[in-house]
Amino acid sequence: AAVTYQDNSGSPYTLQYNFDVQQQLTSGTVLTVAYSGSVARHLWGQRDINPPECIATPTANNTQYPLADFAAYNATPGFPNCGALPSVPTSLPTATNSTYTVTTACSGAQPGQASCYGSGSVFPFAFNAVGPVTVGRINPTFGEMVTETTTSASSYSSLQVGLNHQFSRSLSAQVNYTYSHCIDDGSFATSLEQFSQLITDPYNQSGDYENCDFDVRHNLSINGIYSLPFKGNRLVSGWQIATIAGIHSGMPINITNELSGLFGGIDPANIGSEWSTRPNYSFAAGCHPNQIVDQRVRIPGQPGEVLWFNPNCYEPQAPGFFGNVRRNSLPGPGSIDLDLSVIKNTKITERVNMQFRAEAFNIMNHFNPGAPSGLQFFNLPFLNGLSGGSQSPIIPPRQIQFALALQF
Repeated sequence: AAVTYQDNSGSPYTLQYNFDVQQQLTSGTVLTVAYSGSVARHLWGQRDINPPECIATPTANNTQYPLADFAAYNATPGFPNCGALPSVPTSLPTATNSTYTVTTACSGAQPGQASCYGSGSVFPFAFNAVGPVTVGRINPTFGEMVTETTTSASSYSSLQVGLNHQFSRSLSAQVNYTYSHCIDDGSFATSLEQFSQLITDPYNQSGDYENCDFDVRHNLSINGIYSLPFKGNRLVSGWQIATIAGIHSGMPINITNELSGLFGGIDPANIGSEWSTRPNYSFAAGCHPNQIVDQRVRIPGQPGEVLWFNPNCYEPQAPGFFGNVRRNSLPGPGSIDLDLSVIKNTKITERVNMQFRAEAFNIMNHFNPGAPSGLQFFNLPFLNGLSGGSQSPIIPPRQIQFALALQF
């Protein structure tokens, strides 16, 4: 789709700030504790400036209009407040009330789903011979009008702790830990030339102000090298052991409705967006918001996979509503990795050294599943049953290699 640019919305800028304290614990060992943060404003992002106009007083039945009758709705004077965000109930709503609209006219209803619910702003739609179509745009003469504008923002805060031991007594080591949190409302765009994420709710951009796509909450790294204290002939001297270990939490997963025509997808919000909207929490048995399963499951004919989240915990929202699942709401799988090296340096002459290395990567052979897709195939239940699982590791299984080098 074509993209226009708004040139009077401010220039992007970033403010960075940090503070650290260092303390020497022993000779050659320093502890550092630091805070580092930043805020960015007027970042580039995309939004639809010609979205459908919402309905001022939603009821259980007023989200559907015959195409022939919609001209009367377009002629209705006034413009309601369309910025109301969806709410998350404590249990599944079963009847319409002041907060939630419950209807049996569900798009892509799942097996056993008798009704669907929605809250917040509601947008009208109509049906033609193919299915639901978007109606009631601010300017009905045009369709979607995507504009690149500097209205996005981000925030980052981190606590950083480091322990550094300089090489002494045959040992050098570092331990670094970072606890951080990154929030923004679109993690793709950095310039006019790069692709950016479309704001889901064009009336209330704060609905997307959630975890960054690259938010890694915990990050621990350890490395060290130890020279074995053996002296004597060339056979016993020159041995070293080195290790690198990393423990990292995963990047977030964005749960969305699959809306591409390739898979017969749906968009219950039906605002005519080129980006998927997010579904509702289903409150199915054993489910609660942002639930992590993390169980190894077996698939016939395949080696198995890790079921990271239960796709049955989500369902399509009532037509015309945004879902109440927040952007990047689920933490993805983390990773654990330990590498080990054994090194032997042998002096042949004053200028020539022979080095032997035996290296093992992921020596624990720990399976680190990759992040599963957050797409929910509500129109294809047999595909939706596979959602939430991951078979591909982000770190390869154990690998061992040997090397012999002549240095001069």
